[in-house]
Amino acid sequence: MMGEHTQKTEQNHPYLSLGTGYFLHATNHTQYQGVFARHDTTLFKYIDTLQIESDIHTVEYRPGAVNLHTDDGKVTIEQSLSGLRVAATTTTNIGIVLDMRYIHDYDTEGRIYDVSNDDTTTITYTKYESDRCETQSYTASLQIDTASWTTTRDWQPKTYTYDERRGIKSNFWVYHAGTMRISPNRPAHIHIPLSQNDQTIPIIDDYGYEDNGHSRIAAGYPWFYQAWSRDEIISLEPVIEHAPGLASDILVSAARRGQGAQSVEGSSLASADTPGWIAKRSNQLGQRADVLD
Repeated sequence: MMGEHTQKTEQNHPYLSLGTGYFLHATNHTQYQGVFARHDTTLFKYIDTLQIESDIHTVEYRPGAVNLHTDDGKVTIEQSLSGLRVAATTTTNIGIVLDMRYIHDYDTEGRIYDVSNDDTTTITYTKYESDRCETQSYTASLQIDTASWTTTRDWQPKTYTYDERRGIKSNFWVYHAGTMRISPNRPAHIHIPLSQNDQTIPIIDDYGYEDNGHSRIAAGYPWFYQAWSRDEIISLEPVIEHAPGLASDILVSAARRGQGAQSVEGSSLASADTPGWIAKRSNQLGQRADVLD
């Protein structure tokens, strides 16, 4: 995400990292690709796939956005203050496939989507404890502002091939909510309302967050949504360059936690090489401080 570059893809299956906690994959192979946000300390999935009707032959990344070049034109997906903005150079239909759930909530009972279409399209997801739909577990919603919307309301089975090869859960049911029609002068906006306790993982210039009083970065997000010191320290090099104060806080916090225990309370999982990485990054930080002085 640092700098602009073009990536060619043979399979037309680009993985798009849009910054601020939102991720997308045109034809995703793992449940960990899509549009996510952090709810408290847990990763919450909203959108499984944005289905673009034309084949993608070139993917162009830039900070906070991506351009998808197709045979018919260009589709641009970029982060906004409340979600995603989707624009196109030609009139384009884009399907929205949902999988609203906490990332490790595999319970298939009591999953209800409600799609209403007034001035904007509102999709509300309610998770109940069972198919009796008597006791509500949690709700989530998103709004779509687009020129034209066609509701589908279709549950579809989906197998994530990469997860299947890894031997983890790979068979899910996703919900094709509908299709938005985008024209050159009318982009679509997908708004994901975040409550006071919700947060996204920001991009390079503002990517630190507080976790139980400790400064952290979310290295490996969204696959590893709990802060993990070893991956943090390995990923700390650009932080030292762009935010040395944050890097110092993370290094001090990691050193005090010993061999990099996870941020999850009660975990004893540790990493043998974390102290070495702390020493290496501390040395780099010291050299950076000498340059700044």
